[in-house]
Amino acid sequence: MVAPISLDSGEIEFPAQDETGQIYEKHPITGRTIPGFKIPYWDDIIELVNQASRVVPQIGYVGWDVGVTPERPILIEGNFAPGHWFQQLPAHLPGKIGNRAMYERFL
Repeated sequence: MVAPISLDSGEIEFPAQDETGQIYEKHPITGRTIPGFKIPYWDDIIELVNQASRVVPQIGYVGWDVGVTPERPILIEGNFAPGHWFQQLPAHLPGKIGNRAMYERFL
């Protein structure tokens, strides 16, 4: 599943969607509501991936896998080809245009 997260606040903004197109308002295992959930340690996560991205600056696009422990976030791995098609699933976004508008902020 994938769901857009506000880069400013770390809050999940919309329902999640899986590769079949199914939309999830609630997590299918935990039952927790997805929209409105705030990712713990969000500012620490941003700092962690910013630091990691400077290790190999020649790689300009990385999909970071970050785990959140009770104490802090931990970096699991960086992916050089992080499922581009997943990023453009449009059904759960305003305007049905995927994440293009977010990416354009950084281009």
